[in-house]
Amino acid sequence: MTEHMHGAHDNRNQGKGGRQLNEQIASHRPSRMFIEFACECADRNCAAPIVLTMDEFEGVRREPARFAVRLGHQAPALERLIETTPRYAVVEKHARH
Repeated sequence: MTEHMHGAHDNRNQGKGGRQLNEQIASHRPSRMFIEFACECADRNCAAPIVLTMDEFEGVRREPARFAVRLGHQAPALERLIETTPRYAVVEKHARH
């Protein structure tokens, strides 16, 4: 677990802050322009910026359990790493049993 993840909760920014904010940002930008989005990591207080194109953002959103996070903000106990790019990582939240 990274130092950043201490105190993180299983309640990620999805649907409450980061995801909704990112959808508003995305609705106003061209597909190839770099856009600054909010990290969607498991730390509810994280507001770290991440840079994606609209196409990249849409690619992450195609799978509802996947989130774009700042590099190093992954929480292996809560999610698995799907992809790492030079600017961000894509994680998928573990299914609850």
